[in-house]
Amino acid sequence: RARGRREPILPPPIRARILAELDEARAAGTSVLLDAPLLLETGLVEFCDEVVFVAADPDERRRRAAQRGWPPGELDRPEAAQLPLAQKQARATRAVDNNSDLTRTAQQVDTVLAALESAHP
Repeated sequence: RARGRREPILPPPIRARILAELDEARAAGTSVLLDAPLLLETGLVEFCDEVVFVAADPDERRRRAAQRGWPPGELDRPEAAQLPLAQKQARATRAVDNNSDLTRTAQQVDTVLAALESAHP
C-alpha cells in the first residue's frame, strides 16, 4: 500500500507544533534548521529559505545501513516511500557530499553554514 494510505506522513499535531515554532522563531528574528528527510513530502519546504541536500551514493548508504545492523533491503523500503532523491536534490539550494569521512563532511557543513549566515544575516 502507499504510505499515505497506511499512515500520515506528518501527523497534524506535529505539523502544527513545527509551524508554531517556526512562527515564534521568525517573530524573534532567529534562524531555524529543520532536519527533515520528508521536507518535500510534508510541504514544510514551503517555509524554508534554503534547502541543503546531503548526498551519499546508494552503495555508501547501503554500507552504512549494514554497519548499523540493518538487514539487506531495509534501506530500500523507506526510500521507496519518498520522492526520488534526484527530485529532492533538484529542489535544494545547496548540497553536502556525504560520501567521505566524517571530518570531510563536517568541513562541508561548516562551509554551508557560513554561507547561509552570510546570505541570511
